[in-house]
Amino acid sequence: MIPQAQGFIPEAERFICGGFDIAREEKERRMGSFDHRNVQNEKRREESAVRDETRWQRIDEKARKEEDMWSRYREHGGKARRNKSSVPFNPVHLGYNDGKDGEMLRKNDLQLRHRDAMRADYLRERGNAAGYNPITGEENNALKHPPSQRFGTERSGMQ
Repeated sequence: MIPQAQGFIPEAERFICGGFDIAREEKERRMGSFDHRNVQNEKRREESAVRDETRWQRIDEKARKEEDMWSRYREHGGKARRNKSSVPFNPVHLGYNDGKDGEMLRKNDLQLRHRDAMRADYLRERGNAAGYNPITGEENNALKHPPSQRFGTERSGMQ
């Protein structure tokens, strides 16, 4: 447009309507919204940073406590004792431990085997009252089992 034309208006005055600068007011409104959004984003960033920092502090505290716990275990040796068997028997070489407890376990095991053999003999006798094997016709002979012994007299006070 030509500045001498009747409908010419300068760009600066183009959006002034009723004494108000509409373009400036719209720009200020948009900038206010933009500033508000930036403030909200910054606030979220700060909250997230604080939350993340707290989370890492908890993780570090947990790791420190766990390291302290393992240091105490190493110092005290409590965890190493878990590998000690509660039975005086060595599963590696399959033998009884030396000493009173190992001997007592050996005697108890022998007594248990004797009782098992006695029960097997009793069941065999009661299972066939005829006294012979009905399949082969052979006579039933008494089973040979370990001799009866009294074990564990140290604990029970028996002689």
